[in-house]
Amino acid sequence: MVSNPGFSFTNINGKYKIVPIEKTDFHDVDPLYSEAIVCDEVGDLVTIYSEDKVVTKDSDSIAFKFAKINISHNNEILDFCSRYGLIMSELNFANFRNDYLFFESKKDEFTKRIPLVHKERDRLTDIKKSIIAMRYTLSLSEAINNRDFETIIKIITYFCFDLTNHFSSPDALCATELYRFNRDFRCYCDECGYEAFNYQEENFTLAVTSFLSELERDEFIENLWHANGQPYRRRHIDYDFTEWRHIKGLFEDILSQTKLITVEPFGEVKFSKPLSEITIFKQLQEKNLLNLAKAVLSDLFKEKLHTVYPEIQIENGKQVASWRIPTLLDAMYLELFFRFSPTGQVKRCADPSCDGFFTWTPSRPTQKYCCNECALRVAKREQRKREKLK
Repeated sequence: MVSNPGFSFTNINGKYKIVPIEKTDFHDVDPLYSEAIVCDEVGDLVTIYSEDKVVTKDSDSIAFKFAKINISHNNEILDFCSRYGLIMSELNFANFRNDYLFFESKKDEFTKRIPLVHKERDRLTDIKKSIIAMRYTLSLSEAINNRDFETIIKIITYFCFDLTNHFSSPDALCATELYRFNRDFRCYCDECGYEAFNYQEENFTLAVTSFLSELERDEFIENLWHANGQPYRRRHIDYDFTEWRHIKGLFEDILSQTKLITVEPFGEVKFSKPLSEITIFKQLQEKNLLNLAKAVLSDLFKEKLHTVYPEIQIENGKQVASWRIPTLLDAMYLELFFRFSPTGQVKRCADPSCDGFFTWTPSRPTQKYCCNECALRVAKREQRKREKLK
């Protein structure tokens, strides 16, 4: 267990606007990615996390604020960026070297002076999908604690079969089995002529089931070649590992009784009938599904934190122990990493109209809401119901 959850991270904020993608140096991969957030005016260096001030209060959590953003309201995204900067700032990302030492400058201050060939920008859809991914990561943790199997399956389905990420190259770097599963599925669909961004096609279930069959066929061909003394490089090498086999088994069971209608870009997963109505929930081995959910949750953190590691910086001629944190998105996941502890849980606010989260601990066993405002809002709502009944 890491005993000191303090770390520092500084970002650069600014004034932002949303523009058509063609006004940037990005390529338009699909109408879904038709807009970008661009920095019109570079602002100040902002201390997002300070090693001297460990984030403990939920109201101070940058990650909780990010996960709570309503992606239908672009102004909420712009407000977040104006206050904390872009979640993937290239100015920060470019400052991995030690050039600042030769300019006798502090590392953070030198970051602002790094020249870019373009304005700071990010795809709007990428930011929205990052919000959904963080929200689902937190929701999956809560679903595991509550043994909410329907939510667990929908979240696993989203991360396995989402086709709308723009980094669909076969060479896309993925650190974990979960993300490599999604990458291989997208590449398979592309090779078979299935349109990657046409996630509402009627044969979506066919694309999924045929990919699952491809995994087994790939292993069969490998064994056949090896039996004849011939070398064979399997395409889906992660199928050797238990996580992929459990994913395959789970969806083979589910799709034998229902159809997967769509996995939409921002988290909506639709089956032809409610999961609670299919008999798999009567036959389900809950222990196996919970273990798969825990493996997926672990992968979600590994994928976001594999570029974060300790480093030695030189500040004012002295060696300083620090963290190498490339982006604000990485820093937010590092914050969440420290929030997950043996005695604490991250729970969703009990107010149905709120997408917020809070840290539950045994010292606050009755807490159900992320803030007093939500608690008061629900109380007033219940009071109005009682008055109507009278």
